[in-house]
This record gives sequence, C-alpha cells and structure tokens, in this order.
Amino acid sequence: MANSRIWLDVIVIAVALTLVLALALRAVLLPAVATIFGLLVTAASFGVLQVLFGGSSGLLGGPGYLDPMSIIGIFTVAFGITTTYSTVLLMRTREEYVSGPASASAVRIGLRDTGAAATGAGLVMVASLIPFLTTSFVNVRQFGIGVAVAVLLDVVIVRPVLLPAAEIVLGRLGWWPTSGPMPDGPAPGSDSPIPRPASATAATARSMNNRPRIGAPR
Repeated sequence: MANSRIWLDVIVIAVALTLVLALALRAVLLPAVATIFGLLVTAASFGVLQVLFGGSSGLLGGPGYLDPMSIIGIFTVAFGITTTYSTVLLMRTREEYVSGPASASAVRIGLRDTGAAATGAGLVMVASLIPFLTTSFVNVRQFGIGVAVAVLLDVVIVRPVLLPAAEIVLGRLGWWPTSGPMPDGPAPGSDSPIPRPASATAATARSMNNRPRIGAPR
C-alpha cells in the first residue's frame, strides 16, 4: 500500500510540474524533457542510497531499507531543486530564442549567462548538506546523501550537457508552439525601427522636396 501511494505521489508531482513549466515556457516538449531528466537524476540518487543503505550489507549500515517518509522527502526536495536549475537555463534560452538567434546560439548564450550562478548554487547546496552526513540518525543521513547526489548529478551532467544537447537536437520543435521573431521584422523587445520599403522612402522624400518653403520666391 505504501509503495503504491509513493508512486501516485511521484506521478502527481511530475505531471503538475510539467504543466507549470509548459505554461511558463509556452512550450510542450522541453518542459517534458526537463521533467524526465529530473526524474532520472532522482532515481539515480535512490540507486546510490540503495547501495549505501540497502540489504544486509549496506556500505553505511542502517536498517537495510529506505524509510518511506525519507523517500517522499528526498524525491520532493531533489526533484524540485534539480528542475529549478533546469528551468533557469530554459527561461534564459527562451529569452534569446524569441529575440532572434538560432536555437543553438540561444542555448550557448543561456549556458553562458546561467552556468556560473547555477553551478555555484548547486555546490553551495551540497556544502550545506554536509552536516546531515555526520549525524547518527540514519534517516537524516539518507536524506542528506540523496539530495546531495541528485544536485551533483544535475550540476555536472544534466544542466551543462544533457539538457542543452536536447535543446539543440529538438531545435524549433522543442519550443513549439513558441516561435521565433518574423524574419522581416525587428526582434521582439528591440528598439530598432521597422524597415520601410524603398518605394515608400522615395515617395516621402519627393513629397518633402515639393513642399513650399516659407520665404522662398515663387
């Protein structure tokens, strides 16, 4: 019964987060990809916990299993944090994508502008979990290790490598139904004027030349 409830919670959280990301990014595929990567990172952290605490010969001892309440807490925190880092990258990339650059260029700019901040935040998060590892309470140690592993995997593999690669591979399809700027117009948010046709410019110039000048002899 507990296992079925945990799976139900995981599905509800993942679906709700995907819908929120889809509304924020105005896209369909990339929010789903970010959610899948978040689930994979969290699953990998549970695999590490099973090696360290599971069975009769866990490397760090303990009761030989993961506490159900710890599983819910680890999933909620780790999944939320890793998805937040991915969202920061996707939001910055989207700003560039709708402003004109191609998808690959927008991804590079997004990585450049958010990479240092997201990596630093992840490392600070991992450092803040070190006290959890020194406690004698097994459940607390499981929580600290699980969240730390998920954050490290996201900072090292998912956000700088896998997610940008998915953005480049999907291209414009990944941002559907969001589209880039019109090719003949200025980029959204740009201060540059809309170019006028040459015929309209010439007609305006002729009309200005034909206007009577004040004080000019007739």
